Amino acid sequence: MQPVFTGPQWFSGVDHAFGILSLLTAIFVAYYSYRIYRFTDQHKYRLMALAFLLIGLSFGVKVLTDLGVRAQVTEMGGIQNLAQIVYISSTLQSGYFAMRFFMLLGLVLFLKLAFDIRNNRILVLLAFFSLMVTFSAHSTYYAYHIAAAVMLAFIIEFLIRNYFQKKTKAAGVVVAAFCLLLLGQLSFIFVTKSAKLYALGETLQLGGFVLFIVNHVLLLRR
Repeated sequence: MQPVFTGPQWFSGVDHAFGILSLLTAIFVAYYSYRIYRFTDQHKYRLMALAFLLIGLSFGVKVLTDLGVRAQVTEMGGIQNLAQIVYISSTLQSGYFAMRFFMLLGLVLFLKLAFDIRNNRILVLLAFFSLMVTFSAHSTYYAYHIAAAVMLAFIIEFLIRNYFQKKTKAAGVVVAAFCLLLLGQLSFIFVTKSAKLYALGETLQLGGFVLFIVNHVLLLRR
């Protein structure tokens, strides 16, 4: 059974709010990415819309799983026996497996954008890798966050080079957004050191998605 980490007691409930905000932000960015695609007919914005849609779906699954489990525990009057523990744990794991897979698929699409991957076999291989990390690793929690951090690091390396070529405010905002997402993943990796790192990771992650909105506002002003 894989570990499920939560933040400090004072963060309980706040993480659900952050998840909902991240979900809405991802859907908002996906929608405006698609609008930009319709306006410019540039394929990269359609792919970006799909990537953010998958990430939004990831947050949606996590929020529904967490709220659903909380409602079930309340309905049962608390967890009182082993059968209930197994049932709740199984529900959490199923939801979190789906959440991680959708998130990694979204990052795979960002890798395609960053490195202009045109060979569909490579994309299938990356998707298969994401599936294996999600379902087959001995410690899925750590494997997922490490895989996400590595993908984000490669994306950031490309974006930094892109920023120094263009030197635009929008390009700088995108670099900052992905850096916050990377720092969020690193916080989740080391959450066993302190529960506060979970709260920090959620905050950094939300901050990254807010910056994506700022980036799209800058693009729409052009």
